Amino acid sequence: MAAETWFDGTSAVEAGYCDELFSAAESTAVENRDGHFFVNAVEMPGIPEKVLERFPALSTINNTINGAAGAAPAKKTTTAKDTTEPTEEQGMADIKDIAGLKAAYPDLCKQIENDAARAERERIKAIEDATVDGFEDVAEKAKYTDIITAPEMAMRVLNGMKKQGADYLRNREQDVQDSGAGAVQQQAAESPVDDDEKKFKSMLDDVFGKEAK
Repeated sequence: MAAETWFDGTSAVEAGYCDELFSAAESTAVENRDGHFFVNAVEMPGIPEKVLERFPALSTINNTINGAAGAAPAKKTTTAKDTTEPTEEQGMADIKDIAGLKAAYPDLCKQIENDAARAERERIKAIEDATVDGFEDVAEKAKYTDIITAPEMAMRVLNGMKKQGADYLRNREQDVQDSGAGAVQQQAAESPVDDDEKKFKSMLDDVFGKEAK
């Protein structure tokens, strides 16, 4: 009885599915889809009485249809508790401080600490290797208080050496002016530069360039 059945308009009226036809040219499709009856693709709530009178065997199917229509709603199922492990992103969101980070990723944190310690040792060694006599205080600050790299310290030392050279020349010139009369100054201007001064100026040229003069 679950087989699909088709009726034309006239047969549908005769079978009791329809009261009348609007037009002889129009047809009515009646289907039995596995116990569900459709007229022109519209599901019927039950089998018409006229059909049951003509085909008593359909009463079993009709009872099934009516029973399904009046059946109690299905019992709500309970969803099982989600036991999925939290994702890595969720775990990172729970980390609030360094202690939490170390507890969550001990190996990674240990590696970071080792790399940082090695980099610091290399920085201090580079500063010590670049330290120039007379600028030990600059190197000490660069290592422990005013933390900078060896190249940055070298630039500070170079600037300090330039300043020392400029101060020396300025003070020497002032000493010459304060040491005697104009005749002595004229004689000094006409006299050749002594060897020591030549050597010093040559050294400044090599270290700082012409601008140190």
